[in-house]
Amino acid sequence: MKHAQIQVTTTQKYSNHSDKDIFNTDATIGEKDGAIYVLYKQADGSDVNLKIENTVTTVKINGATKASWLFENGRSTTNTSHTPQGQMTFVSDTNKLDYDCMEDHFNLRIGYGLSMNGKKISDNTFEILQIE
Repeated sequence: MKHAQIQVTTTQKYSNHSDKDIFNTDATIGEKDGAIYVLYKQADGSDVNLKIENTVTTVKINGATKASWLFENGRSTTNTSHTPQGQMTFVSDTNKLDYDCMEDHFNLRIGYGLSMNGKKISDNTFEILQIE
């Protein structure tokens, strides 16, 4: 396991506007049993546990919002977020998933469409880039 500084960027493109969030944080990056793990805290203090194994990336968030997201390129997956307002279920259609993990750098990019109750909500990206 190594300690690193990462930059996390998320974008959401809706029909009438878009949002982008960028923040830097400390992370622990490592490999165990053939899977790559990235552990860090979100800007709101929530713990994030990201696991990349073969072609599947799992993102688990534990904090004010609890969520478990599964991404696999070319597949639709059902994901659940538990928020203070209640449980919400989304379908994510992953259209891009690539990563590079070397001894001195790490990057991950996920592109996905997000739907709820059969209606498309947004097109999104989730990116992590090791900056130190």
